[in-house]
Amino acid sequence: MKIRTSIAAAGVAVAGALAIGLAPTASAADRGGNGLIAFGHAGSQIAVLGAGGTETILTPSGGNQAWPAFSPDGTRIAFVQAYHLWIMNANGSKAHAIPVTGNPYEGGPAWSPNATKLAYINGTDGQLYTVPVAGGTPTRITAGITEMADIRWSPDSTKIAFDAKDTAGTGYRQIFSVNVTTKAVTRLTSGGCDSVEPDWSPAGTQIAFSTPCFDGTGNIGVMPAGGGAASPVALLHNAAAGYPSWSPDGTEIVFAANELMGSEQLWESSPSNPGDGTHVTATQLTHDSGQPYNTAPSWQPVHHAHLALSASTGAPGATVTVTGSDFLSGQTVKLSFVDAHGITTALGSAKTPLNGGFTSTVTIPAGAAAGAGKIKATGVGGLAATKAFTVS
Repeated sequence: MKIRTSIAAAGVAVAGALAIGLAPTASAADRGGNGLIAFGHAGSQIAVLGAGGTETILTPSGGNQAWPAFSPDGTRIAFVQAYHLWIMNANGSKAHAIPVTGNPYEGGPAWSPNATKLAYINGTDGQLYTVPVAGGTPTRITAGITEMADIRWSPDSTKIAFDAKDTAGTGYRQIFSVNVTTKAVTRLTSGGCDSVEPDWSPAGTQIAFSTPCFDGTGNIGVMPAGGGAASPVALLHNAAAGYPSWSPDGTEIVFAANELMGSEQLWESSPSNPGDGTHVTATQLTHDSGQPYNTAPSWQPVHHAHLALSASTGAPGATVTVTGSDFLSGQTVKLSFVDAHGITTALGSAKTPLNGGFTSTVTIPAGAAAGAGKIKATGVGGLAATKAFTVS
């Protein structure tokens, strides 16, 4: 197993994307609708892997940035630098530190599903906290957890998974979850070996993680979200695999592995096609020379917010059923109407469930000008959709 830590080493300020194109990886599959893959490059920078295997470094050298995490809307990346939480745009621009009140340093960021908060590990007491994305006073979630690391927020926003030393049971590192509201902690794994680096499937029904329980060297397993028997994914000899990250569509898992090559690279495999310990069923995504230590990948969600209306024309005062899809889960979506004169009127808001959809009935404003207008839905991070509506 690899040596892991929740806090990055100190470094210099991020100055924006360097856009240094590394050697393309010809064998890497097109990312398609799943977006980019952010990862820790060479142990000290943040890079993204794009379509066709092209790598782009987003942060300056010497900064010791680590633990990238794409926002649920795919527009931003949270990471750790100089013992603090930072956020930048997905292209590396507008990087800035998040002001966290009273904490000397933080590590291991995880986004809430509605992109309004970050969970992190406090470097002083080693416990789990949350803080608004804009910064402010943090809220402590756990107490008394030993050697916590690798936190991930559940898609339904109710729990945060992590690994920690199981001091009251097995004595090994195990995977736990904590209820964000009640603060109740549940152990999800057990046994005479470490289980670490959990990541929830997009549907929230499974957890991928790293463990040496299969062959003694560290490979990727998948288990039910509530714990239970695990199945191997890409079970290779001496893979030293870890840091799994599900694709947003739930069909693939990207992870870091050595596989006796002397360097940590990114690999990809499908949970439906596990290895057999002899044949490699994973696809290598990065082929950087030397000792790059490419690790801790995070897959970018790509959303295509969409609106459907029960009617496309109507008089002022008419009621219309608005159906939205592919917004963020747990997101407040603001609805508005823009008439033919460009006048905008608020129509209320809707709260999305886990699947990111909603249905809401709105009333066309009584004073709306006749002609071509539109109904607009706007969520976090500018994620928005519009649909034409003609006022008769």
